[in-house]
Amino acid sequence: KIGSTRTYQEKLQVAQTYTAITNNEGAPPPGVRLARETKQSIGFCKRVIKEMEEKGYVDLPYGSVQKFGHLTEEAKASLIDWYSTEPQEPYRTYASRLEDRFGIKCSLATICKFFQTHFPKGRKRGPPRQHTPPDPAAVKYFPNRAAIGAAPRDDDGNPVKRAGLLSLPDEAKKMLIRWNKEEPNETYKNYQARMLKMFGVTVSLSTISIFLKKYSDGPRKRGPRGPRKKQPEEIAAEIREAAQDAQKTVLVPEIAPFPPLKPPPRKFTMPEPAKLLLCKWNKDEPQVPYRIYQLRLKEQCGVDVSLA
Repeated sequence: KIGSTRTYQEKLQVAQTYTAITNNEGAPPPGVRLARETKQSIGFCKRVIKEMEEKGYVDLPYGSVQKFGHLTEEAKASLIDWYSTEPQEPYRTYASRLEDRFGIKCSLATICKFFQTHFPKGRKRGPPRQHTPPDPAAVKYFPNRAAIGAAPRDDDGNPVKRAGLLSLPDEAKKMLIRWNKEEPNETYKNYQARMLKMFGVTVSLSTISIFLKKYSDGPRKRGPRGPRKKQPEEIAAEIREAAQDAQKTVLVPEIAPFPPLKPPPRKFTMPEPAKLLLCKWNKDEPQVPYRIYQLRLKEQCGVDVSLA
């Protein structure tokens, strides 16, 4: 019994309904549907499924063995054959083949669980990819690969081992001390590229720094020092002096105002008789359009006036 009022028959009914739906439809039913079919509570159905899962009757995350009920024998045989002969193919290819050849839609999780059931050791997906060395013709275009941080390679394309402090040849050590003394303004990256070009060894920047600190005559002099950083008191004094100088300067006379942007209004060039006629027509015949006034002025007074 589960709980206080549940009997073995009710528990068995839930388990049988769950198995029957799974076998018919190829997927386990959700707890809501199972509760509706068996007329039990959802919590009780979920507890029964959990106990079935613990005892090994079902496997909910990927589906139970009953999920393979919708796979025909030919489909199962084809899956096993593909798995053995073409292990490098992805499961998505197997799923599309099943749908094309047998008309069976199968999820990737179902295919995975099917193979886990029949092949517990898993599939061997062929040998790992071999590392192909870069083309030597392409490497020659990057002579200072070490200077830009990439792993340098020799003429055969194999990576060059970095030389430590102890494995540096004597000629390289002498050249390092000489460069540090004669060209102190050069960067360590430049020394690094020269070492690779002249002696064929790759030295890290930290190794060059440690070696020169240990064997050179004191710290290297890297040219004249830059301008000294001003103190806040000096900056404040300069600002005060600039303000006092500004008060002493002569004021610049004001600039004459700019001409107005808008053109001045036009003066009427109509003769007095034309003005009197316009006022008369506007008073006596207000319904007549301006176009008629314009024509009348042209006929009677000989002036061409715009409508505006």
